Amino acid sequence: MTASIITIFRGFNWYDALVPVVLAYGIWDGRKAPLIEKILGVAEMALALVVGIAWYAPLAILLEFLAGVSSAAARPAMFIGIATVIRVASLIAQHLARRQLARVRLSHRTDLVGRHLAGFVWAVELMIWITIALCLTNAPFFRDQIARQSKFGAAVTKRLPAAVIMTSQCGPGSSL
Repeated sequence: MTASIITIFRGFNWYDALVPVVLAYGIWDGRKAPLIEKILGVAEMALALVVGIAWYAPLAILLEFLAGVSSAAARPAMFIGIATVIRVASLIAQHLARRQLARVRLSHRTDLVGRHLAGFVWAVELMIWITIALCLTNAPFFRDQIARQSKFGAAVTKRLPAAVIMTSQCGPGSSL
């Protein structure tokens, strides 16, 4: 029994151990806010991922040109900046629509299960976002530990072009 458990966890690193902790937190955190607000949080994180992946590279080039910032600093700065702008816009929209959102009524069971499920989905999206943001840095430690040695990080970087580009172009010790 012990040997089979050890075999399952072979090849996992510290980042892989962090993923279930964050996912459990997402489920636990799901109890705090109504389902509608949790769904908006999931949509906000999905939008931050999609827009961030699509626009971080062109905006990083623009930042490099206008401000003379290095590519290594511009890429994660734009990815994080896009998410920040989307977060602020989402908070403004939620504030403006708070009265309408309060009118939506769901059954207790639907609300409870939905909040926990939405918290889990939000946590998965958050870990994907963090994985990409850390892989976009020029730090060989994060590229190696997350993009190559972590099972979760490797799965994310293989499926998302933003992370694939950075991890394939930048080997350990290389500069952008």
